[in-house]
Amino acid sequence: MPRERRRRAAEGARPQERAPRGPARKERAGARRELLGCASALALAGLLLGLGLRARWGPTSLLTAPHPAGRALGANSSGAAAAPGLFWGSYRPQVYLGMKTRSPRSPVAGLMWLQPLEGDVRLRHTCEQSDGLPRYGWLLHDGVHFGVQEIRDVGLSLQTEFVKRPGGQHGGDWSWRVTARPEVGGLGNRRGFLARMLVPAAFLPFRGLPAAFHPGAASQLPRPLLRRHHKAVSGQGNPLVGAHSSPGGSSGVARTPESRSGEAPFARQGRPLPRAACDCACRSSWASKGSAPPRGLEDTLGLRPEAPLQAGEGRGLLSGPLGGVPNLPFLLQRAGVQTPLVSLLFYVATDGQGTLQPLVEEKSRRLLSLTGTTEELGHFTITFQQPTTEAGAAPLYASYNYLQAEAEGLHRITDVVRASLTPRFVHAPPGAPKRRYFGVDTYRRSPGPDEPRSQLLVHQVTVALPCRLEVAFESGSVTERPGRLLGEVLTRELGRHVAAFEQRFEQTFGLARKGYSPQEQHFARAALSNLLGGAVPSRSFFPRGFLWDEGFHQLLLGRWDPALSREVLAHWLDLMNAEGWIPREQILGEEARAKLLTQGAAETDFLRRLYPRLQSWYDWYNRTQAGPLPYSFRWRGRDQDTQLFLNPKTLTSGLDDYPRASHPSPDERHLDLRCWMAVASAVMAEVLADNELLDQQHWAKALGSFADYGNHTQAVSLERERLQPPPPGQPPPVPRLLRVVRQPPRLQFVGGALGYVSLFPLLLQLLRPDSPRLGSLLADMRSEAKLWTPFGLRSLSRTSPFYLRRNTEHDPPYWRGPIWINMNFLAVRALHHYGQLEGPHREQAAALYQELRANVVRNVFRQYVESGYLWEQYHDGSGKGQGCYPFTGWSALVVLMMAEEY
Repeated sequence: MPRERRRRAAEGARPQERAPRGPARKERAGARRELLGCASALALAGLLLGLGLRARWGPTSLLTAPHPAGRALGANSSGAAAAPGLFWGSYRPQVYLGMKTRSPRSPVAGLMWLQPLEGDVRLRHTCEQSDGLPRYGWLLHDGVHFGVQEIRDVGLSLQTEFVKRPGGQHGGDWSWRVTARPEVGGLGNRRGFLARMLVPAAFLPFRGLPAAFHPGAASQLPRPLLRRHHKAVSGQGNPLVGAHSSPGGSSGVARTPESRSGEAPFARQGRPLPRAACDCACRSSWASKGSAPPRGLEDTLGLRPEAPLQAGEGRGLLSGPLGGVPNLPFLLQRAGVQTPLVSLLFYVATDGQGTLQPLVEEKSRRLLSLTGTTEELGHFTITFQQPTTEAGAAPLYASYNYLQAEAEGLHRITDVVRASLTPRFVHAPPGAPKRRYFGVDTYRRSPGPDEPRSQLLVHQVTVALPCRLEVAFESGSVTERPGRLLGEVLTRELGRHVAAFEQRFEQTFGLARKGYSPQEQHFARAALSNLLGGAVPSRSFFPRGFLWDEGFHQLLLGRWDPALSREVLAHWLDLMNAEGWIPREQILGEEARAKLLTQGAAETDFLRRLYPRLQSWYDWYNRTQAGPLPYSFRWRGRDQDTQLFLNPKTLTSGLDDYPRASHPSPDERHLDLRCWMAVASAVMAEVLADNELLDQQHWAKALGSFADYGNHTQAVSLERERLQPPPPGQPPPVPRLLRVVRQPPRLQFVGGALGYVSLFPLLLQLLRPDSPRLGSLLADMRSEAKLWTPFGLRSLSRTSPFYLRRNTEHDPPYWRGPIWINMNFLAVRALHHYGQLEGPHREQAAALYQELRANVVRNVFRQYVESGYLWEQYHDGSGKGQGCYPFTGWSALVVLMMAEEY
């Protein structure tokens, strides 16, 4: 379960009987990628078997002893000299915005923010589902050079951008740009909501906009705002007519509401806008004065037909209509509404070594810059620019706070900042009311056994929305710069990388050529970007590497960047111990061990170095996971507590609570593990590909499907235990939910478990195209009473007694009905495979391929548009996303389905 996976990682290693998560395979590539295809096939066939038990079968010394084969990664492969382009990156997926190097003890940079909403202060830093953010994630990220991210909080929209520039001997320079805007959707108070209604109605009374933004919609506004509104729409007293930006104002871009269906598509940052919006009534205000609108008005309003996303222009996807309105603070002030404030906190921290020296302007408490030195970075400087308007045209009034503190480690940064906040500070812009805000002040570390190992510097900027801030990191080893990576230089560099990314994306996946809409292409680019920018299953729930998930990730990453994919594979294989076991997960963040392959290594040499470890891994599975019959296999590590579980879990398989034999025993034969081993064998030694043997061990004639085998009964249920009344005066005990077995188990094929596991011989393309079993599996797949839904294949048949049943009192169904994208990808890929081979089921497979692919892509895209996220799983009845989010690991495989790249 997701909660279980997270909880166990926090506690440390799994208990010995519970091993890593399981499996999948990468299809062998075509002739155009023969050498890479060989590497991917060898490595992924093993990688996707990723479970790695806690080595119950060998002495402890073997558990910790490294594998005797030479390492796949060279010495210092994570250093700046080996791969300078990869040295710095967004390698802190657990925070909303963070940077670090690939060094084990790298200094880190990050962003926090807070807004005072009705007296409530919410400090945002680490990605938490409990934060309830409507949307966050990378819109564009190429994995190396740049990234553009959108973060939507309550009442606030942030667009974060970074770009790197090579140079020197330490990974070069990099810069951040953070643009903050008011966000439609709730500042948490009525006045804020009315302001959001007023400004677009007064400033942009377009014909064709949703009714809520028509002049008549203001009839519900309070009388003072109503008078101001009617003056504005009539052209009288409109502060925007002939007005100029003041130092506290902005000359950015106006947000415009989304179009309704049937309106002509206008794209602004990839979002449709009504065509009527260009014929805006604000032209009449200019016309009444006998003059035409100023040149570039449509650009100012963000209404250019088919305008692509332009990084650095201070505009974001899916933003609300207030962002970028010229003179917004002035408008709100005249309407009697205070401009929203935000505090942006930029920080830099060391991790056990290195020094930081601040340069502070004493009068304003503004941290101008800092200089630092670490063992691997040498000397560097970080500069904090003043906040400006969205377009960067003029500086804005801001209040500043600065904190210098020590922490016990990087994991304590949030606690230190939160403990230092006090509400005694006042934001007092000229000519505007004073407002108190929470600012960092001083931090007094409580005495304890842990010595401080992190030096922390925080730069807090409190400013009215909208605004833009920039931060620049400059390496001391860069001797010549074409210009500081700020302002227009930063905008040009971002634009150049955006254009290159979009061109490469289309060359790689060809979605425009396939007829996908601009919105669908934006979605696919965001899905890939989140995988590249996070490299973890989920930034909020699983912000670390999982072996089971990693194999699916490489199916997409290997298509985008084969060299980077090889590095990832080599990194995991270098973790192998002397027995051939690989740990199931790697903790990222401060404890991350980033050791990646040096760029440019020959593929043949790469394969030669990997092969001994792949052979050891295969042998380890063959030895430790062997079943009771020759060439049969059994997952070790099943839960042994049969009293509490409706069906004891098999976490080692990666399918957690998927129904297996009701009573774990050494007699079990597991179909999915047998299929994984067949895939690995096909790559390693061309064995276990015998369909007849597969039939003998796993075809259940009475069930009409492939199945596991073991000590099993379906006559089980969870019931409340009956307890004796407590002694007088004692509270009654809480009865537990326990398993009741109504019929004793017997050795047999596992019935009542038709689902993903039953399809494994098809999913991994092990069946011959003329196999008599193929037609039966295709029929089960297409049956709406069993696995088929309009949104993808459900994980367990509706006819199963375990369908959507809880496994324990505290474990809701996980692989017992919901739709999972990784398995649907394998199904789509397999149907594509069988739809191209001569055989009696070719037409049926081809038709199912088209239908299933369309269903999955359509639903994942629809849920992304509605919710702002890719999800861990999807409800089989409604298609609604559920589980943890954002889940841009294997759910990003939807991009390969769209591109039909298998």
